[in-house]
Amino acid sequence: MQGIERSVALDPSALEYFRLHIDLDVAHGEMLERCLIRWATSEANRNEIRRGALRSLEARAAFWSALVEQLFPQDVSSDNLTRRQVDDLDSRAYS
Repeated sequence: MQGIERSVALDPSALEYFRLHIDLDVAHGEMLERCLIRWATSEANRNEIRRGALRSLEARAAFWSALVEQLFPQDVSSDNLTRRQVDDLDSRAYS
């Protein structure tokens, strides 16, 4: 929340969206954990969970990469960013 508050000029009431999602993410994580425990009863199911987790991570990486390209077009080429470059862009966004 502090990063958003420092980097974007928003009315405090507009931040309620983010506050609610932080709380919901905790509840969703707990629910997902319970579901995964129930589902992970066989090696085949565990392999499906792994595949799903990797696909989810790949989708998130694509989302964040596209967002960085839109927010910082002058700093991004068509090549993949290194972790160091992403960290540098992130630190500039929140400073």
